Amino acid sequence: MAFDSKIESVRIEKLNLDLECYLDLIEKRGIRLQSVVSFDKKNQKVPDGLQSEFFGTTFGDDNAYAERYTCKCHKYVGKMYLGHVCELCNTPVEYNDTDLSKTGWIILDHFKVISPIYSAKLVDALGTSDGEKVFNKIIEVKRKECDDFGRPISLSEKDLNELKKHPFMHKGMIWFHDHLDEVLKYYCDRKPTKKKLFKELENDIDNIWTSSIPVYSATLRTELPGVKGNKLFKMRINTFYQSIIRVANYINNISLDSMDIDKKIVINTQLAAIQDEINDIFNETYKELTSKKGIIVSKILGGRMNFSGRSIIVPSSGILRANEVELGYITFMELFRYEIINFYSKIQNCTVSEASNVWKKALNHFNPIMYDIMMHMVKDEECKKHVRVLISRNPCEPLLCRA
Repeated sequence: MAFDSKIESVRIEKLNLDLECYLDLIEKRGIRLQSVVSFDKKNQKVPDGLQSEFFGTTFGDDNAYAERYTCKCHKYVGKMYLGHVCELCNTPVEYNDTDLSKTGWIILDHFKVISPIYSAKLVDALGTSDGEKVFNKIIEVKRKECDDFGRPISLSEKDLNELKKHPFMHKGMIWFHDHLDEVLKYYCDRKPTKKKLFKELENDIDNIWTSSIPVYSATLRTELPGVKGNKLFKMRINTFYQSIIRVANYINNISLDSMDIDKKIVINTQLAAIQDEINDIFNETYKELTSKKGIIVSKILGGRMNFSGRSIIVPSSGILRANEVELGYITFMELFRYEIINFYSKIQNCTVSEASNVWKKALNHFNPIMYDIMMHMVKDEECKKHVRVLISRNPCEPLLCRA
Protein backbone atom coordinates (compact mmCIF):
# COMPACT_ATOMS: atom_id res chain seq x y z
CA MET A 1 0.00 0.00 0.00
CA ALA A 2 1.43 3.38 -0.97
CA PHE A 3 1.92 5.86 1.85
CA ASP A 4 0.81 9.40 1.17
CA SER A 5 2.97 11.76 3.23
CA LYS A 6 1.03 14.92 2.37
CA ILE A 7 -0.08 16.87 5.44
CA GLU A 8 -3.78 17.64 5.14
CA SER A 9 -4.20 19.63 8.34
CA VAL A 10 -2.43 20.77 11.50
CA ARG A 11 -4.06 21.02 14.92
CA ILE A 12 -2.83 23.76 17.27
CA GLU A 13 -3.31 23.28 20.99
CA LYS A 14 -4.96 26.32 22.57
CA LEU A 15 -3.62 26.20 26.09
CA ASN A 16 -4.29 28.34 29.10
CA LEU A 17 -0.61 29.13 29.73
CA ASP A 18 -1.15 30.38 33.29
CA LEU A 19 -2.78 27.07 34.22
CA GLU A 20 -0.08 25.07 32.44
CA CYS A 21 2.61 27.03 34.28
CA TYR A 22 0.93 26.47 37.64
CA LEU A 23 0.66 22.71 37.04
CA ASP A 24 4.24 22.46 35.77
CA LEU A 25 5.67 24.23 38.82
CA ILE A 26 3.55 22.20 41.24
CA GLU A 27 4.46 18.87 39.58
CA LYS A 28 8.15 19.83 39.19
CA ARG A 29 7.93 19.62 35.39
CA GLY A 30 8.65 23.32 35.08
CA ILE A 31 11.06 25.91 36.43
CA ARG A 32 10.89 29.69 36.74
CA LEU A 33 13.64 31.40 34.75
CA GLN A 34 14.92 34.71 36.12
CA SER A 35 18.58 34.98 35.14
CA VAL A 36 19.61 36.84 31.99
CA VAL A 37 22.82 34.79 31.70
CA SER A 38 23.08 31.08 30.94
CA PHE A 39 26.62 30.49 32.25
CA ASP A 40 28.57 32.00 35.14
CA LYS A 41 32.20 33.16 35.01
CA LYS A 42 33.38 29.57 35.51
CA ASN A 43 31.30 28.40 32.52
CA GLN A 44 28.90 26.60 34.87
CA LYS A 45 25.21 26.65 33.99
CA VAL A 46 23.11 29.07 36.06
CA PRO A 47 20.27 27.20 37.89
CA ASP A 48 17.55 29.62 36.76
CA GLY A 49 19.11 30.52 33.41
CA LEU A 50 18.18 29.46 29.89
CA GLN A 51 20.61 26.51 29.92
CA SER A 52 19.66 25.32 33.42
CA GLU A 53 20.57 21.74 34.38
CA PHE A 54 16.85 21.31 35.02
CA PHE A 55 16.36 20.74 31.29
CA GLY A 56 18.78 17.81 31.35
CA THR A 57 21.37 19.34 29.01
CA THR A 58 24.46 18.04 30.83
CA PHE A 59 26.77 17.67 27.86
CA GLY A 60 30.44 16.75 28.02
CA ASP A 61 33.35 18.80 26.70
CA ASP A 62 34.17 16.52 23.77
CA ASN A 63 30.92 14.80 22.90
CA ALA A 64 27.32 15.71 23.72
CA TYR A 65 26.31 12.07 23.28
CA ALA A 66 28.70 10.79 25.94
CA GLU A 67 26.97 12.12 29.04
CA ARG A 68 23.72 10.44 28.11
CA TYR A 69 25.38 7.37 29.70
CA THR A 70 26.20 8.12 33.32
CA CYS A 71 25.70 7.07 36.91
CA LYS A 72 23.76 9.32 39.26
CA CYS A 73 26.79 11.18 40.62
CA HIS A 74 28.42 11.46 37.17
CA LYS A 75 31.68 9.82 38.25
CA TYR A 76 31.41 7.38 35.34
CA VAL A 77 30.46 9.02 32.06
CA GLY A 78 30.26 7.39 28.65
CA LYS A 79 28.81 4.35 26.95
CA MET A 80 31.99 2.35 27.67
CA TYR A 81 30.85 2.14 31.34
CA LEU A 82 27.31 0.94 30.52
CA GLY A 83 26.10 -1.38 33.29
CA HIS A 84 29.00 -0.59 35.64
CA VAL A 85 27.85 0.10 39.22
CA CYS A 86 29.43 3.22 40.73
CA GLU A 87 31.02 2.64 44.13
CA LEU A 88 30.13 6.17 45.28
CA CYS A 89 26.41 6.44 44.48
CA ASN A 90 25.67 2.70 44.10
CA THR A 91 23.83 3.28 40.82
CA PRO A 92 24.62 1.65 37.47
CA VAL A 93 25.69 3.58 34.41
CA GLU A 94 22.63 3.67 32.18
CA TYR A 95 21.14 5.66 29.33
CA ASN A 96 19.54 8.90 30.52
CA ASP A 97 17.39 10.42 27.83
CA THR A 98 16.53 14.12 27.73
CA ASP A 99 12.96 14.98 28.72
CA LEU A 100 11.79 17.42 26.03
CA SER A 101 8.56 18.10 27.93
CA LYS A 102 10.36 20.06 30.67
CA THR A 103 9.46 23.72 30.31
CA GLY A 104 10.93 26.93 31.66
CA TRP A 105 8.62 29.82 32.50
CA ILE A 106 9.16 33.58 32.51
CA ILE A 107 6.53 35.03 34.84
CA LEU A 108 5.08 38.54 35.08
CA ASP A 109 3.93 39.11 38.66
CA HIS A 110 1.35 41.87 38.05
CA PHE A 111 0.59 42.21 34.33
CA LYS A 112 -0.29 40.13 31.30
CA VAL A 113 0.73 39.79 27.66
CA ILE A 114 -0.91 37.97 24.78
CA SER A 115 -0.21 34.31 24.06
CA PRO A 116 1.79 34.06 20.79
CA ILE A 117 -0.82 32.02 18.90
CA TYR A 118 -3.57 34.49 19.74
CA SER A 119 -1.26 37.41 19.01
CA ALA A 120 -0.87 36.12 15.45
CA LYS A 121 -4.64 35.70 15.18
CA LEU A 122 -5.28 39.23 16.49
CA VAL A 123 -2.80 40.71 14.00
CA ASP A 124 -4.68 38.95 11.20
CA ALA A 125 -8.11 39.95 12.51
CA LEU A 126 -7.36 43.65 13.12
CA GLY A 127 -5.57 44.15 9.81
CA THR A 128 -3.45 47.17 8.88
CA SER A 129 -3.77 50.93 8.74
CA ASP A 130 -1.54 53.09 6.56
CA GLY A 131 0.81 50.13 6.03
CA GLU A 132 1.21 49.34 9.76
CA LYS A 133 -0.43 46.63 11.85
CA VAL A 134 -3.38 47.93 13.87
CA PHE A 135 -2.43 45.53 16.67
CA ASN A 136 0.97 47.25 17.04
CA LYS A 137 -0.63 50.70 16.99
CA ILE A 138 -2.95 49.72 19.85
CA ILE A 139 -0.25 48.41 22.19
CA GLU A 140 2.26 51.20 21.47
CA VAL A 141 1.67 54.20 23.73
CA LYS A 142 2.56 57.80 23.04
CA ARG A 143 5.33 58.98 25.32
CA LYS A 144 3.75 62.40 25.63
CA GLU A 145 0.12 63.23 24.79
CA CYS A 146 -0.07 66.72 26.35
CA ASP A 147 2.16 69.77 26.50
CA ASP A 148 3.73 71.13 29.69
CA PHE A 149 0.47 72.90 30.58
CA GLY A 150 -1.71 69.80 30.23
CA ARG A 151 -3.22 70.90 26.93
CA PRO A 152 -3.77 68.21 24.25
CA ILE A 153 -1.21 68.32 21.47
CA SER A 154 -2.90 69.11 18.17
CA LEU A 155 -3.11 66.24 15.70
CA SER A 156 -2.70 66.46 11.97
CA GLU A 157 -5.72 65.93 9.72
CA LYS A 158 -4.28 62.58 8.66
CA ASP A 159 -3.97 61.43 12.28
CA LEU A 160 -7.50 62.62 13.07
CA ASN A 161 -8.96 60.69 10.13
CA GLU A 162 -7.07 57.57 11.16
CA LEU A 163 -8.23 57.97 14.74
CA LYS A 164 -11.86 58.01 13.56
CA LYS A 165 -11.39 54.61 11.89
CA HIS A 166 -9.22 53.18 14.65
CA PRO A 167 -10.19 54.85 17.94
CA PHE A 168 -8.10 52.53 20.12
CA MET A 169 -4.68 53.51 18.81
CA HIS A 170 -1.87 54.01 21.36
CA LYS A 171 -4.00 52.92 24.32
CA GLY A 172 -1.35 50.48 25.56
CA MET A 173 -1.28 46.90 26.85
CA ILE A 174 -2.87 47.63 30.23
CA TRP A 175 -5.92 49.27 28.61
CA PHE A 176 -6.04 46.60 25.90
CA HIS A 177 -6.27 43.87 28.55
CA ASP A 178 -9.27 45.53 30.22
CA HIS A 179 -11.11 46.36 26.96
CA LEU A 180 -10.32 43.47 24.60
CA ASP A 181 -13.99 42.47 24.26
CA GLU A 182 -14.85 46.03 23.27
CA VAL A 183 -12.11 46.06 20.60
CA LEU A 184 -13.21 42.71 19.18
CA LYS A 185 -16.85 43.82 18.93
CA TYR A 186 -15.92 47.11 17.26
CA TYR A 187 -13.83 45.53 14.52
CA CYS A 188 -16.12 42.51 14.11
CA ASP A 189 -18.93 44.86 13.03
CA ARG A 190 -16.62 46.49 10.48
CA LYS A 191 -14.99 43.32 9.12
CA PRO A 192 -17.82 40.90 8.26
CA THR A 193 -15.51 38.69 6.18
CA LYS A 194 -13.55 37.87 9.35
CA LYS A 195 -16.56 37.27 11.55
CA LYS A 196 -15.60 33.64 12.11
CA LEU A 197 -12.13 34.62 13.35
CA PHE A 198 -13.52 37.25 15.72
CA LYS A 199 -16.02 34.70 17.05
CA GLU A 200 -13.17 32.29 17.77
CA LEU A 201 -11.26 34.99 19.65
CA GLU A 202 -14.36 35.89 21.69
CA ASN A 203 -14.89 32.25 22.66
CA ASP A 204 -11.22 31.84 23.70
CA ILE A 205 -10.90 35.18 25.47
CA ASP A 206 -9.93 33.49 28.77
CA ASN A 207 -6.87 31.92 27.10
CA ILE A 208 -5.68 34.97 25.18
CA TRP A 209 -3.96 36.76 28.06
CA THR A 210 -1.20 35.22 30.14
CA SER A 211 1.33 36.13 32.81
CA SER A 212 3.40 33.03 31.99
CA ILE A 213 5.68 32.85 28.96
CA PRO A 214 6.84 29.30 28.11
CA VAL A 215 10.46 28.52 27.25
CA TYR A 216 10.83 25.15 25.55
CA SER A 217 13.57 22.61 26.23
CA ALA A 218 17.18 23.86 26.17
CA THR A 219 18.05 20.74 24.18
CA LEU A 220 16.45 22.41 21.15
CA ARG A 221 18.36 25.68 21.67
CA THR A 222 21.67 24.58 23.21
CA GLU A 223 24.52 27.07 23.43
CA LEU A 224 28.18 26.38 24.16
CA PRO A 225 30.07 28.84 26.42
CA GLY A 226 33.23 30.38 25.01
CA VAL A 227 36.07 32.54 26.30
CA LYS A 228 35.18 35.70 28.24
CA GLY A 229 31.44 35.28 27.87
CA ASN A 230 31.48 34.73 24.11
CA LYS A 231 29.49 31.83 22.73
CA LEU A 232 30.93 29.14 20.49
CA PHE A 233 27.37 28.61 19.31
CA LYS A 234 24.49 31.02 19.83
CA MET A 235 20.84 31.03 18.74
CA ARG A 236 18.62 34.03 17.98
CA ILE A 237 15.75 32.53 20.00
CA ASN A 238 17.87 32.56 23.17
CA THR A 239 18.61 36.25 22.52
CA PHE A 240 14.85 36.92 22.37
CA TYR A 241 14.30 35.02 25.63
CA GLN A 242 17.12 36.91 27.36
CA SER A 243 15.48 40.20 26.41
CA ILE A 244 12.12 39.01 27.79
CA ILE A 245 13.69 37.92 31.09
CA ARG A 246 15.50 41.24 31.44
CA VAL A 247 12.35 43.32 30.84
CA ALA A 248 10.16 41.02 32.99
CA ASN A 249 12.58 41.40 35.92
CA TYR A 250 12.46 45.19 35.45
CA ILE A 251 8.66 45.31 35.46
CA ASN A 252 8.37 42.93 38.44
CA ASN A 253 10.61 45.25 40.49
CA ILE A 254 8.56 48.40 39.80
CA SER A 255 6.63 49.62 42.83
CA LEU A 256 2.90 49.76 42.13
CA ASP A 257 2.01 51.89 45.17
CA SER A 258 1.41 54.99 43.04
CA MET A 259 0.52 54.45 39.39
CA ASP A 260 0.91 57.90 37.86
CA ILE A 261 0.77 58.55 34.11
CA ASP A 262 4.56 58.38 33.65
CA LYS A 263 4.78 55.01 35.38
CA LYS A 264 1.92 53.63 33.28
CA ILE A 265 3.66 54.80 30.10
CA VAL A 266 6.87 53.05 31.16
CA ILE A 267 5.08 49.80 32.00
CA ASN A 268 3.04 49.88 28.78
CA THR A 269 6.21 50.44 26.76
CA GLN A 270 7.97 47.51 28.42
CA LEU A 271 4.95 45.21 28.00
CA ALA A 272 4.83 46.11 24.31
CA ALA A 273 8.54 45.26 24.05
CA ILE A 274 7.91 41.84 25.62
CA GLN A 275 5.03 41.27 23.21
CA ASP A 276 7.29 42.07 20.26
CA GLU A 277 9.87 39.53 21.49
CA ILE A 278 7.18 36.87 21.99
CA ASN A 279 5.99 37.42 18.44
CA ASP A 280 9.58 37.23 17.16
CA ILE A 281 10.08 33.89 18.92
CA PHE A 282 6.85 32.53 17.46
CA ASN A 283 7.75 33.68 13.95
CA GLU A 284 11.34 32.45 14.21
CA THR A 285 10.27 29.02 15.46
CA TYR A 286 7.53 28.74 12.84
CA LYS A 287 9.98 29.74 10.10
CA GLU A 288 12.57 27.19 11.23
CA LEU A 289 10.02 24.38 11.25
CA THR A 290 8.25 25.16 7.99
CA SER A 291 10.69 26.78 5.58
CA LYS A 292 12.62 24.80 3.00
CA LYS A 293 15.81 25.80 4.79
CA GLY A 294 14.56 24.72 8.20
CA ILE A 295 16.25 23.08 11.16
CA ILE A 296 17.37 19.95 9.29
CA VAL A 297 19.03 21.82 6.43
CA SER A 298 20.46 24.83 8.25
CA LYS A 299 21.39 23.29 11.61
CA ILE A 300 22.30 19.69 10.67
CA LEU A 301 22.98 19.01 7.01
CA GLY A 302 24.76 22.33 6.60
CA GLY A 303 26.43 22.22 9.99
CA ARG A 304 28.98 20.15 11.86
CA MET A 305 28.10 16.70 13.22
CA ASN A 306 29.99 14.07 15.20
CA PHE A 307 31.28 11.17 13.11
CA SER A 308 31.13 13.18 9.89
CA GLY A 309 33.55 14.72 7.44
CA ARG A 310 33.57 16.63 4.18
CA SER A 311 35.60 15.38 1.26
CA ILE A 312 35.69 16.12 -2.45
CA ILE A 313 34.19 13.27 -4.47
CA VAL A 314 36.51 12.27 -7.34
CA PRO A 315 36.56 9.31 -9.78
CA SER A 316 38.36 6.20 -8.53
CA SER A 317 41.56 4.80 -9.97
CA GLY A 318 39.67 1.78 -11.24
CA ILE A 319 40.58 -0.62 -8.43
CA LEU A 320 37.51 0.03 -6.30
CA ARG A 321 34.34 -1.99 -6.37
CA ALA A 322 30.95 -0.35 -6.78
CA ASN A 323 30.36 -0.41 -3.01
CA GLU A 324 33.83 0.78 -1.94
CA VAL A 325 35.24 4.24 -1.28
CA GLU A 326 38.70 5.61 -0.51
CA LEU A 327 39.01 7.89 2.50
CA GLY A 328 41.76 10.29 3.50
CA TYR A 329 43.75 9.88 6.71
CA ILE A 330 42.00 12.74 8.57
CA THR A 331 38.52 11.75 7.40
CA PHE A 332 38.98 8.15 8.54
CA MET A 333 40.38 9.34 11.89
CA GLU A 334 37.26 11.46 12.49
CA LEU A 335 34.67 8.94 11.31
CA PHE A 336 36.05 6.08 13.41
CA ARG A 337 37.45 8.08 16.29
CA TYR A 338 36.33 5.87 19.15
CA GLU A 339 37.15 2.59 17.44
CA ILE A 340 40.71 3.83 16.80
CA ILE A 341 41.11 5.12 20.36
CA ASN A 342 39.87 1.79 21.73
CA PHE A 343 42.35 -0.19 19.60
CA TYR A 344 45.20 2.15 20.57
CA SER A 345 44.50 1.91 24.32
CA LYS A 346 44.60 -1.88 24.16
CA ILE A 347 47.70 -2.06 21.96
CA GLN A 348 49.68 0.46 24.02
CA ASN A 349 48.22 -0.67 27.36
CA CYS A 350 47.18 2.88 28.29
CA THR A 351 44.00 4.56 29.51
CA VAL A 352 41.25 5.72 27.17
CA SER A 353 42.00 9.32 28.15
CA GLU A 354 45.67 8.94 27.20
CA ALA A 355 44.73 7.30 23.91
CA SER A 356 42.31 10.16 23.21
CA ASN A 357 45.11 12.71 23.69
CA VAL A 358 47.31 10.80 21.24
CA TRP A 359 44.43 10.72 18.74
CA LYS A 360 44.07 14.51 18.96
CA LYS A 361 47.77 15.04 18.27
CA ALA A 362 47.61 12.55 15.39
CA LEU A 363 45.14 14.81 13.61
CA ASN A 364 47.90 17.40 13.14
CA HIS A 365 50.91 15.08 12.82
CA PHE A 366 50.87 11.76 11.03
CA ASN A 367 51.02 8.85 13.51
CA PRO A 368 52.20 5.52 11.99
CA ILE A 369 50.57 3.48 14.78
CA MET A 370 47.21 5.12 14.12
CA TYR A 371 47.66 4.45 10.41
CA ASP A 372 48.44 0.76 11.07
CA ILE A 373 45.25 0.54 13.15
CA MET A 374 43.22 1.98 10.26
CA MET A 375 44.76 -0.49 7.80
CA HIS A 376 43.93 -3.34 10.19
CA MET A 377 40.31 -2.17 10.43
CA VAL A 378 39.78 -2.22 6.65
CA LYS A 379 41.68 -5.47 5.96
CA ASP A 380 40.79 -7.74 8.88
CA GLU A 381 37.83 -9.93 7.88
CA GLU A 382 36.03 -9.48 11.19
CA CYS A 383 36.67 -5.72 11.54
CA LYS A 384 35.79 -4.62 8.04
CA LYS A 385 32.25 -5.96 8.45
CA HIS A 386 31.61 -2.99 10.74
CA VAL A 387 33.53 -0.31 8.81
CA ARG A 388 30.81 1.44 6.83
CA VAL A 389 30.15 5.03 5.73
CA LEU A 390 27.19 6.91 4.26
CA ILE A 391 27.66 9.50 1.53
CA SER A 392 25.27 12.46 1.75
CA ARG A 393 24.75 12.89 -1.97
CA ASN A 394 22.29 10.38 -3.42
CA PRO A 395 20.49 7.55 -1.60
CA CYS A 396 22.87 4.62 -1.51
CA GLU A 397 23.77 1.55 0.52
CA PRO A 398 26.57 1.70 3.14
CA LEU A 399 29.98 1.55 1.46
CA LEU A 400 33.06 -0.47 2.35
CA CYS A 401 36.06 1.66 3.27
CA ARG A 402 39.61 1.64 2.06
CA ALA A 403 42.00 3.93 3.94
